[in-house]
Amino acid sequence: MVAKREKNEEQKYQKNLQKALKEVRTKHDSVVLSENEPSNILFAVHTSFKAAAMFPDVQNCFSSLDKFCELVVYPEHCDYKNYIFVRCSSTDIATEIKEKLNGTRPEWLKQSTMPFYICYSNKIPQKKLVIPKGLTVIENAISEEQEELLMGFIEKCSPSEVLKNRTVIHFGHVFDYSSNTATTVASDSIPEILTEILKQSRKSGHKIDETFDQVTINVYEPGQGIPMHVDTHSAFEEQICVINLCSDIVMKYRDCANNATSIDVLMPRRAIVLMEGASRYKYKHGILNRRYDVSPVDNTLLERQKRISITFRTVRKVPCECPFPEYCDWDRNGEMARPQGDDEAARLESKYVNEVYENIADHFDITRFSRWPAFSNFLSSFAEFSVLLDAGCGNGKYLAGDDKLVRIGSDICHGLLKIAYQKSCAVVRCDNLSLAFKNNSFDGVLCAAVIHHFSTEERRVFALKEITRVLRVGGRALVSGWAMDQAESQYEKMRKNKKTEEDEVDTPAPPQTHRLTVHDGTIFTQQDMLVPWESNKKSMDGSQFLRYYHLFAEGEMENLVGKLDNAKLIRSFYEQGNWFVEFEKI
Repeated sequence: MVAKREKNEEQKYQKNLQKALKEVRTKHDSVVLSENEPSNILFAVHTSFKAAAMFPDVQNCFSSLDKFCELVVYPEHCDYKNYIFVRCSSTDIATEIKEKLNGTRPEWLKQSTMPFYICYSNKIPQKKLVIPKGLTVIENAISEEQEELLMGFIEKCSPSEVLKNRTVIHFGHVFDYSSNTATTVASDSIPEILTEILKQSRKSGHKIDETFDQVTINVYEPGQGIPMHVDTHSAFEEQICVINLCSDIVMKYRDCANNATSIDVLMPRRAIVLMEGASRYKYKHGILNRRYDVSPVDNTLLERQKRISITFRTVRKVPCECPFPEYCDWDRNGEMARPQGDDEAARLESKYVNEVYENIADHFDITRFSRWPAFSNFLSSFAEFSVLLDAGCGNGKYLAGDDKLVRIGSDICHGLLKIAYQKSCAVVRCDNLSLAFKNNSFDGVLCAAVIHHFSTEERRVFALKEITRVLRVGGRALVSGWAMDQAESQYEKMRKNKKTEEDEVDTPAPPQTHRLTVHDGTIFTQQDMLVPWESNKKSMDGSQFLRYYHLFAEGEMENLVGKLDNAKLIRSFYEQGNWFVEFEKI
C-alpha cells in the first residue's frame, strides 16, 4: 500500500511538473530554463501555488532565505498557475535557495507530500498591459501631505452605513443600496477639502468634471472588497472619479457581454481613476475579497493594507443617452423592449441578426464546419436524386456531398452566400419568411439554427409555414432552435471552462423580461436575449457583435408545428443544447 501511494504521488508530481514546463514552453517562449546555468531568477513548481490562501506561507518560505526577493505569480480566472518565478537579490542567493529547497517537502505544507521543483530561468516573462477603453489612471495625482489631510478628515467623519465588506460615508446625496441610485439629498454637502483636490488636478490639465454632487467614501480593511457592478446608467452621468488612498489595489473589470473577459487594473496609492465610455457603461468593476493581489504590471504579490476610496458622481437629471443602449437600464422609450409587432421585429432582426452576420461572415465560416448528427442522419434518410433545401444554409456546410442528392441552399446573408458559392454550392439569396421557390418544390427541407433568430412567435410560425409551402406533400422538414436549457451541451461545457470568481451584488437586479438583455456567458435568465460574438478572441479590442436569440422551452417548437394546417409532427428531440422538430407535409 505504501509503495502504491508513493507511486501515485510520483505520478501526480510528474503530471504537475510536465504541465508547468509545457506552459512555459508554449506561453512564455522567450524564457529559457536551466538546471546548471545559474541566474538570480528561479522557476519553481508546486501545487500550493494555485491557491491564493497559501501565498503568505510561500512568501515566507522564500523571504526567510532572501528578504528582498520578489515572487511573480500568474493568475488565471479564479485560480493561479502551479508555478512561480522568484527574483532573488543575487545569483549566489538564488543558488543557495535552489540547493536548499529543490526536491524538498516544505514543513508548512502539512497536507502535501509533493516536493518543490526549482531551476534557473534566464528572465521573467513580460506581458502586454491592457485596460478597458475609456479608463484613465492618473498616478501620483495627490501628494503624501494631501493624503494625510484626507485621511485625518475621514477619520473624524461618522459612518453613514456599515456594509458587509466596507464602511461607507456619503456627501451631497445619499447612495441608496436598495436601488443603486442617489436621489435623496444628504444632510452634509460635499466638503471643500474633497473638491479642492479635484480643482488642483484640473489645473494640471486633467479633464475632470466640475458637476459632481454625490460623494461616497469607502473604508476597506485588509482583505475586503466590493462586488462586481456597473454604476447605474440612469442614475449617474458618464464620468465616475475615484481617489485611491493608503494602499495599492487591483480593480477587476469584466465585460458585461462576456463574463470570461476580465482585465485587472492596478490602482496605485494616491492615484485618481476616471471611468468613461466602455469602462463606465459596458464593464462591471469590483474588488475581490482577498489579502493579496497580483500586480498586472509585473505579476508581483501585493499585500493589501487598510484602504480608502473616494468616489465622485453626478446625479443624472435627464434620461441616459449613452452609446451602449443594450447595457443601459433605461430602454430608450422601448428601443430595447421585446418587439410587439411585425415592424418592430423586422427592425430588431435587421440590426441584431442580418447586419451582424454580414459583419462576421468570414469569421463565422471558419468556426462552422462540423455537421450535427441529427442533420447528417436526416440527409442520409432520402433516396438518390431527392431535391433538398437548406433554408438558412450559412456557409454551405450541409450542401456538399457525393450521395447523389440535389441540394440547394438559401440565406439572407450575402457574405455567407458568397462563401458557399465559392465552395461550388448552389445558393439563392432570400429570407426564410419569403422563400424564393414555388410551392411543392422539395422532397426535404432542413433549417439549422435559424428559427431562433425570429423575434416574435408569429414570425417563427410564418417561417415554418414557408418551409411547409415549398415542401411537396409527403415531404419532410427538420428544424432546430437553441434551447433555454443548455445542460450537457457543448455550449454549457464551454461556459463551465470559463471559470470566474463568484459575483456578489449589494442588491440583485430583478429579471427584466420586458426588454432584451445581454447574455454574459453564464446561465440564460430569459428566453429573448442578445448573445455576443467576439470577432477576434486574441484581442481585448476585438470587435464584438450582439445577435438576437429566442431560446426555446421544452415543447415550444412542437406547439409551433401544431399551428400549421398542413403538417403533422413526426418527432421532437433535444440534442446538444438545441430542440429539434421533424414534421411532414400532409
